[in-house]
Amino acid sequence: MSIGLIGLGLAAVLTHGTASAGSAGVVLHAGDLPAALERVAADTGADPAGLDGRRPTALVSGQAPMITGAKQLRQCTGRPVSHATLRRDLDLATEMWLAMDVPAADAALITVLDRIVCLSEPLEPSMAARAALLRGVLRHALKDEPGANAAFVQALRYQPELQWDGDIPPDAKPLFEAAREAVPARGAASLHLVPGAPGLTEVRVDGHSVVPVDGRVAMSAGPHLVQLLRPTMLTVELEASGDVVVVWPTLVQDAWAGEVDEATRQADLLGLARSSALDPSAIIFAPGAQQTWRLDPGAAAWTPQTRPLGDRLARPLLLGGSVAVLAGGALMLRASLRASAIVSGVEDDQSSAAPSLDSATYRTELDALASERRWYGSGAGLAALGAALSGTGLALELSGTHPWRLGPMALPGGAGVGLHHGAHP
Repeated sequence: MSIGLIGLGLAAVLTHGTASAGSAGVVLHAGDLPAALERVAADTGADPAGLDGRRPTALVSGQAPMITGAKQLRQCTGRPVSHATLRRDLDLATEMWLAMDVPAADAALITVLDRIVCLSEPLEPSMAARAALLRGVLRHALKDEPGANAAFVQALRYQPELQWDGDIPPDAKPLFEAAREAVPARGAASLHLVPGAPGLTEVRVDGHSVVPVDGRVAMSAGPHLVQLLRPTMLTVELEASGDVVVVWPTLVQDAWAGEVDEATRQADLLGLARSSALDPSAIIFAPGAQQTWRLDPGAAAWTPQTRPLGDRLARPLLLGGSVAVLAGGALMLRASLRASAIVSGVEDDQSSAAPSLDSATYRTELDALASERRWYGSGAGLAALGAALSGTGLALELSGTHPWRLGPMALPGGAGVGLHHGAHP
């Protein structure tokens, strides 16, 4: 029985490997891929052969900001414009309106609002709000209530504290005040900045400077004018309904992979993973300085990979138990050999000299024989303890989250079957 347990324990320890986790995985690493794969395999039980290593900088390309997740995205297709040009166009549209040329004024205001996306400088929200307010008035005059309401909501997005202009006829004022109540509250959408640490980038939403919290800027659902001012200038109009990710490729660093224990870096890596061309069904791992983190498909946060206590104790128990069995067996063998030698010596003494039972030499040999019997008992106890530890370790492995299984194994003489340790296939 002891020999069988010794063989099982040693075979288990020596053939300790990993099995497939069942899903394709990506490991984000800072440059040392073998070490990252080994760490992930040890912490999760995933098969390194099924993991694909990627550096964070390999998930981006070019220098222009990458924007993903918006329902609609519009960029400038014409020449850049300045505020001076837009003010001039706005003044022209106002003159058309005062001259009662409503269709021409409406067309001019559409041009102003459309060309805001071509601004080459930070937007002045008061100017954009004025243009949207006037367009709402004109749409109301043209009996387009939905269009007027949309324009008023747009004006209030640019300037939430905007009040009705006393120089404008009050016909559309009730609709304007109703639009104030209809402006969606913030929180239904967000702008996820990568990197999200304050000070590295400068962003304006609808003309207002924003400061990210945990890498995110809360926004209302719907259209917004987003200006990325630093380190690269870009103005876009987008429609948000969830998490819109903005990544600055020139600021991404491979070192982020090893800093995943930090909450701000987790947000950066989450946004980076979601904005890249990675398989959306892939499980993503990132080994940090303290522990390995996992990002499941569609998950909104990373989860730490802490193996259960049974999984962590299983291999030490198997190894310690096997050593104890070997040590106990060695003590038993030593005691048996020495006891056999003592008995043989006593028999030789009896046949040659026939000493009396109270002979000092004979009593010494009997004491030595008793001592070896005690050593034998100690060895048997140690082997029994080792067998119990090995059995406990094996039971933990068979019932753990990364259990042992029988599977094919490459042997020097060809293929064979052996015990493998890893996740459920």
